[in-house]
Amino acid sequence: MTILEHAKILATRCEEDYNRRNDPAKKLKGHSLDSVTGGVEEYWTEDIIQEGLRNRTLVRGKLTVTKDNIKEAIVSSGGGSDNSSSYFINQTKGYFNRALHQDIVIVMPLPRQEWTSPVGRRRLVHVQPDDNDVTDNDDETSAPPIPSGRVVAIVSESRRQFVATMVDTPMNDESSCLVLPMDMRIPKIRIRTNGWRRFVGQRLLVQVERWEVGSNYPSGFCVEILGPIAHIETEITCLLKENQIDLDPFSAAAQACLPLEGNDWKIPSQEISQRKDLRSTHRIFSVDPNGCQDIDDTFHARVLPNGDIEVGVHIADVTYFLPHDSPLDKEAQRRATTFYLVDRRFDMLPSVLSGNLCSLHGNMERLAVSTIWTMSSDFKVVKDFWYGRTVIRNCQAMTYDQAHNILHNLPPDDPSKPHPPPLTAGYPVTRSNNESLKGDLSLLTKLARKLRKDREDIGGAVDLSSGDQGNELKFSLDGNHQPVKVTPKKQLEIHQTVAELMIMANSWVARTIFETFPNSALLRIHQSVDESRFEDLKEILDAGKITFDGSSNMKLADSLKKAERSSKSNSAVNSLFQSLATRAMSEAQYVSTGDVGGENNLSHYGLGLGKYTHFTSPIRRYADVVVHRQLL
Repeated sequence: MTILEHAKILATRCEEDYNRRNDPAKKLKGHSLDSVTGGVEEYWTEDIIQEGLRNRTLVRGKLTVTKDNIKEAIVSSGGGSDNSSSYFINQTKGYFNRALHQDIVIVMPLPRQEWTSPVGRRRLVHVQPDDNDVTDNDDETSAPPIPSGRVVAIVSESRRQFVATMVDTPMNDESSCLVLPMDMRIPKIRIRTNGWRRFVGQRLLVQVERWEVGSNYPSGFCVEILGPIAHIETEITCLLKENQIDLDPFSAAAQACLPLEGNDWKIPSQEISQRKDLRSTHRIFSVDPNGCQDIDDTFHARVLPNGDIEVGVHIADVTYFLPHDSPLDKEAQRRATTFYLVDRRFDMLPSVLSGNLCSLHGNMERLAVSTIWTMSSDFKVVKDFWYGRTVIRNCQAMTYDQAHNILHNLPPDDPSKPHPPPLTAGYPVTRSNNESLKGDLSLLTKLARKLRKDREDIGGAVDLSSGDQGNELKFSLDGNHQPVKVTPKKQLEIHQTVAELMIMANSWVARTIFETFPNSALLRIHQSVDESRFEDLKEILDAGKITFDGSSNMKLADSLKKAERSSKSNSAVNSLFQSLATRAMSEAQYVSTGDVGGENNLSHYGLGLGKYTHFTSPIRRYADVVVHRQLL
């Protein structure tokens, strides 16, 4: 049996097991899994809780229900510091005690003899082609028990509005019915109704009101009927509601913070005098997706008279337009990020900023925050690093395809295609820019190759992006904005070049703000992974007689490279390897350095860097705005 055949059988079994554990229709039969979903006991009183927290017999933390098994959760306390701890909460024993995903709860640790271990998805095991019936006992696992606990109180509730669909069951009546939330980590909800049949085939927005002791389900009511199931506008609305994306227009107070001149605003001469002026001294350009409007980042590269190389990454200066603690700043903070869908986006900032005044458009003077390195000609030594506020002019807002064509001596533009709309990336490259941009792009390509190699060879960076099965998807729409085709986006070396420049800027800024604010710098960390989480991947590689070692990021990266070589560039197999490795990874997270408990806990496992942050996308990500303020 080939590795791919073996993997397909294992993946099918794993998916069947996942569906059996989480399928709502199957769970409903006999209500066997719901018999302990309700509250088992009253919550403890405030005085008992405070005493328990003081003498450390109780812990406080966030309840995170796992996606692999909705009857299991982890409560972590301590924020990753040296005194942090995690407890496994087993809902098959009723230990959630009416708490919902992301609630802040009080947990009573259980004695060691009552510890259990998570089942999660059934671990992939070796199978034969005719091995058709595999059973799984949720109570049986070979994994050792881990510290466990049970919820005794809720400190603060997470969101209590959920998108849901009615469950057609005999338990419905004219006064109430059961609805199934879109997020499967949330239990079914019983809502009041004057007639449940009007909810058939509809998506609902449901509000949870309470959950009584002894009740199998929380109770609530329907806030809004969102529309019929499977209609694209309904499903988009559901995604936005479920992810709590703000759809309201910007408030009058926020809009009052914008420049009175609107799109006609010009940089004041006094502001120019207080900045380093790069408009006429540096050939600065950008590379973005076709049609991009919110251009956050631009670059330059040049050879200095002494043979050294100067490289710059110039980022939109959003904080100039966003006074700290202003109504606009508070609204941007609440929105947190720009959300992109296939045919629309929901901006963190008003469009006059995100699509114009902050955006580093071609042939326009803009305010920037620049990071500039002076390097030896072989890029091995950084001789100087400067950062600060600047004024720039983007000489060419290119697309990835244009930059790729310039690097490969191809015509940068297709004359048969119409010009892009104003204030977007992709306007035809001028003949005078073509040759000079090729030299600049070539320098940046060489630097990016060196940066990537150093991260992999020295830092142990794990590349999970290669292979045409793992790329970002591109959707083709018809005249009615309906998706008609999905294809992987074409991956070019220029994509990696831009990514490496962003990583370089983010890592240097991370080190800089950490030196200034060692106890409060906003960093992006990615914790190392316990080797046991790679069991699925190891099982498949063992079948192909490929040695696997996941004890460090460097050894994991080496194992994946060996696996890729053994698969003879089979993109489907490589994609499977990367998918299993990605699934085992922990998620990166933002931290304030004073809450983590030691500099050793600040690294980024996946990127192979000691310190990392987000600095390069302030138009669409509020975390970058915070980092800009710390840097400047």
